[in-house]
Amino acid sequence: METANEAALAELAWSVEMSLGKFSLLFACCNDTRTRDRLLEGFAAICPQRIRILELSSNTRHPYSDIRQRLGEDVPDVSIVVGLEAVKESALTAMNSMREEFRQSFPFPLLFWITDKTHRSLIRVAPDFESWGTTTKFESSAREFVEAVDETANCWFRQDRSVQPG
Repeated sequence: METANEAALAELAWSVEMSLGKFSLLFACCNDTRTRDRLLEGFAAICPQRIRILELSSNTRHPYSDIRQRLGEDVPDVSIVVGLEAVKESALTAMNSMREEFRQSFPFPLLFWITDKTHRSLIRVAPDFESWGTTTKFESSAREFVEAVDETANCWFRQDRSVQPG
């Protein structure tokens, strides 16, 4: 599993390098936040470009506007967006109608880290936007899955139900 993820991460870094200076839409699909965070660290280690990471919140209604506002005049080599799984489907629909603005405003690779569920939603409600991108899939290792289950169980036994699984 690790070797496959490392190869996929190297391929993703290559895709970013080949797209420097122009718009490119990339999706990195990973269902576990621990694995995603580890892969993000690995990506930063192998990708020498200037990376700007943005996190969307559940109240994001227009991802394009939110990303544009957060970037301001900054033009990174690559921008990574996390948190798309937290937004409502109407925000994904808005992305579909704004896809041309993404291309015109972001002269760099735009990499969305998403879950399988979010990817399916994009295909369903934002097919034009999704079709512009390439998707790289990452898998969680059995060890990471067991750790997430253990953490969730321990939180429940401690009555700390405010912690949600990664």
